[in-house]
Amino acid sequence: MLRISRAPRLFLIAIITAWMMIPLNASTQETTLPPITLDVLEGYVWSSTDLSAAPGQTITITNRDVSRHTFTIDAWSVDISLASLQPVDYTIPSDVAVGSTVEFYSSIPGDREGGLVGTLTVVSPEDILAGLLLNTTLQPTQPQARVRIEALDDFTFQPAIVSVAPGTLIEIVNTGVISHHFVVDDWKINQTIAPGDMVLVRVPSETQPGTTINFYCSVPGHEQQGMVGVLRISQGSGEIANVVQTGDGLTQVRIDMRPFLPDESALGTGWTRLRSGSSDSVLGSADLNAQVFPYSGLGAIYVGPNGARMTVVVLPLYTDAVPNNQVTAAVQIVQGTLSADWSVDRIASAAYKSIAAPDGCTVSERVSGIVPTVTLPGGVTSCQLSGVGVIIVASVEGEYDGESGVDASDHLIEDIVTGKLVGGEGG
Repeated sequence: MLRISRAPRLFLIAIITAWMMIPLNASTQETTLPPITLDVLEGYVWSSTDLSAAPGQTITITNRDVSRHTFTIDAWSVDISLASLQPVDYTIPSDVAVGSTVEFYSSIPGDREGGLVGTLTVVSPEDILAGLLLNTTLQPTQPQARVRIEALDDFTFQPAIVSVAPGTLIEIVNTGVISHHFVVDDWKINQTIAPGDMVLVRVPSETQPGTTINFYCSVPGHEQQGMVGVLRISQGSGEIANVVQTGDGLTQVRIDMRPFLPDESALGTGWTRLRSGSSDSVLGSADLNAQVFPYSGLGAIYVGPNGARMTVVVLPLYTDAVPNNQVTAAVQIVQGTLSADWSVDRIASAAYKSIAAPDGCTVSERVSGIVPTVTLPGGVTSCQLSGVGVIIVASVEGEYDGESGVDASDHLIEDIVTGKLVGGEGG
């Protein structure tokens, strides 16, 4: 047996001990925290007026207005000039106290009075990383497993046998001229599909691989004529789900909502994602109904050509039965928050009640108005995807793909739901 003398042995032990004391992530500690994006927009508007950042974290500030502005924090002796479209990085000092709050603003005369003022709260790196674990901060849209099933007028589903992983999105498209249903009793799903329409359903994350799930059409006589099918649950996952412990000790699976936040590369030429994060970071202090939205969602803000701007908010839909009037009222709060600065609000217009829902939506509602900063119509469309467990609310100020107002927000929603905007460079 090989023996090591005492002196070399002690030296070896010292080396191993020193190595074990080095943090495993020492080489990545400085790059662990994601950068924060802050922009100056036309009309004396910060892209966010309520920031949270940790010591050592970087804020990338871009002036997207034609006029010069500054990023100023008196408490930290910061006064950075912001030329148009020239990003500037500012790193939070390492010695600032966690829990402290400072005011940031533009020191150009009239800017602060016009609205270019906000607050920055210093939080711990652990708080930032906790947000990362909930998939709520600055992560790109992820392509998600997606399969297509067609409902045919010969009373069949094609294909009738499909292998899907937990989390997979299923598109059911009615290619015929009569209505069909898509029913999955095990998941309490019963969707009506009008001729030419599509519904979107998600395979629940908790579904066990190796099981089989039956689906059928419940229109009288259709099942009896063979309109049935089978979902074979395979290994793997079509989504990244978050498993968290609730206050009462119960385990809750939070679905991945990132596939419903568009990549800017898929929006078209000239579009930039200003920021993305939790829905709270976009909606601010909007009083959301916890009975309808059981936990925080995601949100993103984009700017485009000719001063166009869009906001997308994806909120989780409570899976148990909630009265329709509560859902409607909760969604209207979100819509009202996104259109609060519009000078004209025509939410009650009967014309919008008669518009057909964008493709894939179970229920939709709309708001229309005039946005002073771009002097073009703005539109908000909400889209309920009950088979997926989310509500998407999209606001477009200015133009998207050649359309404006409600037409533009409807178009954006349909592109999101049908998967046209998923992927791109971030996927």
